[in-house]
Amino acid sequence: MTKVLLLEGEMLVALDLELNLRDLGMEEVHVANSVDDALALLESCEIGLAVIDYNPAGETAEPVLLGLEARGVPFLVMAGYPHHSVLLADARLWPLLAKPASPVSLRTALAALKAKPA
Repeated sequence: MTKVLLLEGEMLVALDLELNLRDLGMEEVHVANSVDDALALLESCEIGLAVIDYNPAGETAEPVLLGLEARGVPFLVMAGYPHHSVLLADARLWPLLAKPASPVSLRTALAALKAKPA
């Protein structure tokens, strides 16, 4: 079973995403509402996949993304930005899914992420 880290600053959006992830077969979803909460979960759980809001509650999620990247954990960045160029950090291009995301687009993006070689 894959343990999923979900970082989303808005509670209703987090609940909707959690339900969508569970509908997609992710049985263990750890929800964080802040960067600090996500970093704590990253340290305390063996995360296998992550869905990260790039700008939860006005914070930048880059510390979480860099931590996931360092651990080799596949992740998907969600943002209301129109393209990748806004999400560059030290010339990194991270997989991006525009918000709001439909369940179909979430499923497609996660399937592409899982199919990507490590």
